[in-house]
Amino acid sequence: MTDSEDSSVGKILSSARKKKRLRYKKISSELNIEESYLIALEEEKFDSIPGGEPYIKGYLRSYAKKLDLNPNLIVETFLKENTSKQTKPRDFSQSKNFRTFSYIALLRNPLVLFFISFLLICLIFLLFRSGFESEEVQKTFLDNDKNIILEGNITQSEELGSSIEKLHDNLNVISPTLNASEEFQDNKEEILVDQTISRENLLFIKVIEECWLEVFSDNERLLYRLSQAGEEYAFNEERLKLIVGNFKNVQVSFNDKIVNLSDNANTNKVSCIVFPLGECSEFKPADN
Repeated sequence: MTDSEDSSVGKILSSARKKKRLRYKKISSELNIEESYLIALEEEKFDSIPGGEPYIKGYLRSYAKKLDLNPNLIVETFLKENTSKQTKPRDFSQSKNFRTFSYIALLRNPLVLFFISFLLICLIFLLFRSGFESEEVQKTFLDNDKNIILEGNITQSEELGSSIEKLHDNLNVISPTLNASEEFQDNKEEILVDQTISRENLLFIKVIEECWLEVFSDNERLLYRLSQAGEEYAFNEERLKLIVGNFKNVQVSFNDKIVNLSDNANTNKVSCIVFPLGECSEFKPADN
Protein backbone atom coordinates (compact mmCIF):
# COMPACT_ATOMS: atom_id res chain seq x y z
CA MET A 1 0.00 0.00 0.00
CA THR A 2 2.94 2.29 0.51
CA ASP A 3 3.68 2.41 -3.22
CA SER A 4 0.16 3.57 -3.92
CA GLU A 5 -0.02 6.30 -1.29
CA ASP A 6 0.90 8.90 -3.87
CA SER A 7 -1.79 7.70 -6.30
CA SER A 8 -5.34 9.01 -6.39
CA VAL A 9 -8.23 7.20 -4.74
CA GLY A 10 -9.67 6.02 -8.05
CA LYS A 11 -6.40 4.59 -9.29
CA ILE A 12 -5.80 2.75 -5.99
CA LEU A 13 -9.24 1.14 -6.06
CA SER A 14 -9.05 0.24 -9.74
CA SER A 15 -5.58 -1.28 -9.42
CA ALA A 16 -6.55 -3.39 -6.39
CA ARG A 17 -9.72 -4.67 -8.06
CA LYS A 18 -7.85 -5.68 -11.20
CA LYS A 19 -5.21 -7.54 -9.17
CA LYS A 20 -7.95 -9.58 -7.49
CA ARG A 21 -9.70 -10.05 -10.85
CA LEU A 22 -13.05 -9.02 -9.43
CA ARG A 23 -15.96 -7.77 -11.46
CA TYR A 24 -18.24 -4.90 -10.61
CA LYS A 25 -21.30 -7.13 -10.65
CA LYS A 26 -19.93 -9.50 -7.99
CA ILE A 27 -18.71 -6.69 -5.74
CA SER A 28 -22.04 -4.88 -6.12
CA SER A 29 -24.02 -7.93 -5.01
CA GLU A 30 -21.74 -8.59 -2.01
CA LEU A 31 -21.54 -4.96 -0.80
CA ASN A 32 -25.08 -4.00 -1.87
CA ILE A 33 -23.66 -0.98 -3.77
CA GLU A 34 -24.79 -0.19 -7.30
CA GLU A 35 -22.28 -0.88 -10.07
CA SER A 36 -22.53 2.72 -11.30
CA TYR A 37 -21.40 3.96 -7.86
CA LEU A 38 -18.39 1.59 -7.90
CA ILE A 39 -17.41 2.84 -11.35
CA ALA A 40 -17.86 6.46 -10.19
CA LEU A 41 -15.52 5.80 -7.21
CA GLU A 42 -12.79 4.46 -9.48
CA GLU A 43 -13.26 7.27 -12.02
CA GLU A 44 -13.47 9.83 -9.18
CA LYS A 45 -16.81 11.12 -10.41
CA PHE A 46 -18.02 11.78 -6.90
CA ASP A 47 -20.63 14.31 -7.97
CA SER A 48 -22.68 11.51 -9.58
CA ILE A 49 -23.06 9.71 -6.24
CA PRO A 50 -26.13 10.89 -4.27
CA GLY A 51 -25.96 11.68 -0.57
CA GLY A 52 -22.83 13.78 -0.61
CA GLU A 53 -19.61 13.24 1.33
CA PRO A 54 -20.98 10.96 4.14
CA TYR A 55 -22.24 8.38 1.64
CA ILE A 56 -19.06 8.61 -0.44
CA LYS A 57 -16.87 7.93 2.61
CA GLY A 58 -19.09 4.95 3.55
CA TYR A 59 -18.83 3.47 0.05
CA LEU A 60 -15.05 4.00 0.07
CA ARG A 61 -14.64 2.20 3.40
CA SER A 62 -16.73 -0.79 2.25
CA TYR A 63 -14.97 -0.96 -1.12
CA ALA A 64 -11.51 -0.67 0.50
CA LYS A 65 -12.23 -3.50 2.97
CA LYS A 66 -13.47 -5.69 0.10
CA LEU A 67 -10.20 -5.09 -1.76
CA ASP A 68 -8.08 -5.61 1.39
CA LEU A 69 -7.04 -1.95 1.50
CA ASN A 70 -6.72 0.34 4.52
CA PRO A 71 -10.13 2.09 4.74
CA ASN A 72 -8.77 4.98 6.82
CA LEU A 73 -5.99 5.65 4.33
CA ILE A 74 -8.43 5.63 1.40
CA VAL A 75 -10.76 8.07 3.16
CA GLU A 76 -7.85 10.37 4.13
CA THR A 77 -6.62 10.37 0.53
CA PHE A 78 -10.13 11.27 -0.68
CA LEU A 79 -10.41 14.11 1.83
CA LYS A 80 -7.01 15.51 0.82
CA GLU A 81 -7.93 15.43 -2.86
CA ASN A 82 -11.31 17.00 -2.20
CA THR A 83 -9.71 19.76 -0.12
CA SER A 84 -7.13 20.53 -2.84
CA LYS A 85 -9.89 20.85 -5.45
CA GLN A 86 -11.75 23.34 -3.27
CA THR A 87 -8.65 25.53 -2.97
CA LYS A 88 -8.15 25.82 -6.74
CA PRO A 89 -10.35 28.96 -7.09
CA ARG A 90 -7.91 30.74 -4.78
CA ASP A 91 -5.11 30.02 -7.22
CA PHE A 92 -7.31 31.43 -10.01
CA SER A 93 -7.94 34.61 -8.06
CA GLN A 94 -4.23 34.96 -7.46
CA SER A 95 -3.52 34.65 -11.18
CA LYS A 96 -6.22 37.23 -11.86
CA ASN A 97 -4.63 39.60 -9.38
CA PHE A 98 -1.31 38.99 -11.08
CA ARG A 99 -2.75 39.96 -14.46
CA THR A 100 -4.28 43.10 -12.94
CA PHE A 101 -0.93 43.96 -11.46
CA SER A 102 0.67 43.42 -14.87
CA TYR A 103 -1.79 45.86 -16.49
CA ILE A 104 -1.07 48.48 -13.84
CA ALA A 105 2.66 48.03 -14.28
CA LEU A 106 2.23 48.39 -18.05
CA LEU A 107 0.31 51.65 -17.67
CA ARG A 108 3.06 53.03 -15.45
CA ASN A 109 5.56 52.57 -18.25
CA PRO A 110 6.61 56.06 -19.48
CA LEU A 111 6.70 54.99 -23.13
CA VAL A 112 3.19 53.58 -22.94
CA LEU A 113 1.89 56.74 -21.26
CA PHE A 114 3.56 58.92 -23.89
CA PHE A 115 2.06 56.89 -26.73
CA ILE A 116 -1.44 57.03 -25.23
CA SER A 117 -1.15 60.79 -24.63
CA PHE A 118 0.02 61.35 -28.20
CA LEU A 119 -2.97 59.44 -29.58
CA LEU A 120 -5.39 61.46 -27.43
CA ILE A 121 -3.86 64.77 -28.58
CA CYS A 122 -4.12 63.73 -32.24
CA LEU A 123 -7.74 62.70 -31.78
CA ILE A 124 -8.69 66.00 -30.11
CA PHE A 125 -6.92 67.98 -32.84
CA LEU A 126 -8.74 66.11 -35.61
CA LEU A 127 -12.13 66.62 -33.93
CA PHE A 128 -11.47 70.34 -33.41
CA ARG A 129 -10.29 70.80 -36.99
CA SER A 130 -13.31 69.04 -38.50
CA GLY A 131 -15.66 71.17 -36.37
CA PHE A 132 -13.88 74.39 -37.39
CA GLU A 133 -14.02 73.49 -41.09
CA SER A 134 -17.76 72.74 -40.89
CA GLU A 135 -18.37 76.16 -39.26
CA GLU A 136 -16.37 77.87 -42.03
CA VAL A 137 -18.41 76.09 -44.71
CA GLN A 138 -21.70 77.10 -43.06
CA LYS A 139 -20.52 80.70 -42.74
CA THR A 140 -19.53 80.77 -46.43
CA PHE A 141 -22.95 79.46 -47.48
CA LEU A 142 -24.72 82.06 -45.32
CA ASP A 143 -22.61 84.90 -46.77
CA ASN A 144 -23.34 83.72 -50.31
CA ASP A 145 -27.08 83.56 -49.58
CA LYS A 146 -27.00 87.10 -48.16
CA ASN A 147 -25.15 88.40 -51.23
CA ILE A 148 -27.63 86.70 -53.59
CA ILE A 149 -30.63 88.19 -51.72
CA LEU A 150 -29.02 91.65 -51.64
CA GLU A 151 -28.19 91.55 -55.35
CA GLY A 152 -31.75 90.40 -56.14
CA ASN A 153 -33.26 93.30 -54.15
CA ILE A 154 -30.93 95.81 -55.82
CA THR A 155 -31.84 94.47 -59.27
CA GLN A 156 -35.58 94.71 -58.54
CA SER A 157 -35.19 98.25 -57.22
CA GLU A 158 -33.23 99.28 -60.32
CA GLU A 159 -35.90 97.79 -62.61
CA LEU A 160 -38.67 99.60 -60.72
CA GLY A 161 -36.76 102.89 -60.82
CA SER A 162 -36.20 102.51 -64.57
CA SER A 163 -39.91 101.86 -65.13
CA ILE A 164 -40.83 104.98 -63.13
CA GLU A 165 -38.40 107.13 -65.15
CA LYS A 166 -39.89 105.83 -68.40
CA LEU A 167 -43.37 106.62 -67.10
CA HIS A 168 -42.33 110.21 -66.26
CA ASP A 169 -41.07 110.65 -69.82
CA ASN A 170 -44.32 109.28 -71.27
CA LEU A 171 -46.38 111.58 -69.03
CA ASN A 172 -44.43 114.61 -70.27
CA VAL A 173 -45.24 113.63 -73.86
CA ILE A 174 -48.94 112.73 -73.58
CA SER A 175 -50.07 115.39 -71.06
CA PRO A 176 -50.79 118.14 -73.69
CA THR A 177 -52.64 115.67 -75.91
CA LEU A 178 -54.80 114.44 -73.05
CA ASN A 179 -55.71 118.00 -72.05
CA ALA A 180 -56.69 118.85 -75.63
CA SER A 181 -58.92 115.83 -76.18
CA GLU A 182 -60.09 114.98 -72.67
CA GLU A 183 -63.84 115.21 -73.66
CA PHE A 184 -63.29 112.22 -76.04
CA GLN A 185 -61.49 110.07 -73.47
CA ASP A 186 -64.06 110.02 -70.61
CA ASN A 187 -65.03 106.36 -71.10
CA LYS A 188 -61.50 104.96 -71.51
CA GLU A 189 -59.37 103.56 -68.66
CA GLU A 190 -56.16 105.49 -69.15
CA ILE A 191 -53.61 107.20 -67.01
CA LEU A 192 -54.81 110.78 -66.44
CA VAL A 193 -52.42 113.45 -65.28
CA ASP A 194 -53.78 116.72 -63.91
CA GLN A 195 -51.42 119.58 -64.56
CA THR A 196 -52.56 121.23 -61.32
CA ILE A 197 -51.44 118.16 -59.28
CA SER A 198 -47.84 118.00 -58.17
CA ARG A 199 -45.68 115.27 -59.70
CA GLU A 200 -44.87 114.22 -56.15
CA ASN A 201 -48.28 112.50 -55.79
CA LEU A 202 -47.38 109.70 -58.23
CA LEU A 203 -48.48 106.12 -57.48
CA PHE A 204 -46.80 103.43 -59.60
CA ILE A 205 -47.90 99.77 -59.68
CA LYS A 206 -46.02 96.90 -61.34
CA VAL A 207 -47.70 93.45 -61.46
CA ILE A 208 -45.35 90.49 -60.92
CA GLU A 209 -47.96 87.70 -60.81
CA GLU A 210 -51.75 87.56 -61.11
CA CYS A 211 -53.52 89.68 -58.46
CA TRP A 212 -56.65 91.80 -57.85
CA LEU A 213 -56.30 95.61 -57.97
CA GLU A 214 -58.66 98.41 -56.95
CA VAL A 215 -57.69 102.11 -57.07
CA PHE A 216 -59.99 104.93 -55.93
CA SER A 217 -59.66 108.72 -55.96
CA ASP A 218 -61.86 111.12 -54.06
CA ASN A 219 -64.17 111.39 -57.10
CA GLU A 220 -64.20 107.99 -58.83
CA ARG A 221 -62.98 104.43 -59.12
CA LEU A 222 -59.89 104.47 -61.34
CA LEU A 223 -59.11 100.75 -61.52
CA TYR A 224 -61.08 97.59 -60.73
CA ARG A 225 -59.77 94.37 -62.32
CA LEU A 226 -57.86 91.11 -62.13
CA SER A 227 -54.39 92.08 -63.34
CA GLN A 228 -51.85 89.81 -64.98
CA ALA A 229 -48.07 89.61 -64.78
CA GLY A 230 -46.27 92.37 -66.67
CA GLU A 231 -49.01 95.03 -66.39
CA GLU A 232 -48.05 98.47 -65.08
CA TYR A 233 -50.21 101.35 -63.83
CA ALA A 234 -49.52 104.95 -62.79
CA PHE A 235 -51.89 107.39 -61.03
CA ASN A 236 -51.42 111.05 -60.16
CA GLU A 237 -54.11 112.30 -57.75
CA GLU A 238 -54.29 114.33 -54.56
CA ARG A 239 -55.54 111.30 -52.62
CA LEU A 240 -55.67 107.63 -53.59
CA LYS A 241 -56.92 104.44 -52.02
CA LEU A 242 -55.26 101.17 -53.11
CA ILE A 243 -56.64 97.66 -52.43
CA VAL A 244 -54.51 94.68 -53.49
CA GLY A 245 -55.42 90.98 -53.32
CA ASN A 246 -52.33 88.72 -53.14
CA PHE A 247 -50.25 91.77 -52.29
CA LYS A 248 -47.00 89.82 -52.60
CA ASN A 249 -47.51 89.67 -56.38
CA VAL A 250 -47.10 93.43 -56.98
CA GLN A 251 -44.50 96.15 -56.49
CA VAL A 252 -45.82 99.55 -55.45
CA SER A 253 -44.01 102.86 -55.15
CA PHE A 254 -45.24 106.29 -54.12
CA ASN A 255 -43.11 109.31 -54.97
CA ASP A 256 -40.32 106.97 -56.10
CA LYS A 257 -40.26 105.18 -52.74
CA ILE A 258 -41.05 101.48 -52.35
CA VAL A 259 -44.23 100.85 -50.35
CA ASN A 260 -44.36 97.92 -47.91
CA LEU A 261 -47.85 96.49 -48.41
CA SER A 262 -47.48 93.87 -45.68
CA ASP A 263 -47.81 96.56 -42.98
CA ASN A 264 -51.47 97.04 -43.97
CA ALA A 265 -52.36 93.45 -44.96
CA ASN A 266 -54.77 91.02 -43.31
CA THR A 267 -54.59 87.23 -43.01
CA ASN A 268 -56.19 86.81 -46.46
CA LYS A 269 -53.21 88.57 -48.10
CA VAL A 270 -55.34 91.64 -48.89
CA SER A 271 -53.63 94.99 -48.34
CA CYS A 272 -55.36 98.38 -48.19
CA ILE A 273 -53.52 101.71 -47.99
CA VAL A 274 -54.35 105.41 -48.52
CA PHE A 275 -51.91 107.82 -50.16
CA PRO A 276 -50.36 110.08 -49.08
CA LEU A 277 -51.92 109.58 -45.60
CA GLY A 278 -55.12 108.27 -44.10
CA GLU A 279 -57.11 105.23 -43.02
CA CYS A 280 -58.90 102.91 -45.46
CA SER A 281 -62.06 102.91 -43.31
CA GLU A 282 -62.26 106.74 -43.48
CA PHE A 283 -61.70 107.00 -47.24
CA LYS A 284 -65.14 107.38 -48.90
CA PRO A 285 -64.93 107.94 -52.66
CA ALA A 286 -67.88 109.72 -54.25
CA ASP A 287 -68.39 107.02 -56.92
CA ASN A 288 -67.97 103.58 -55.36
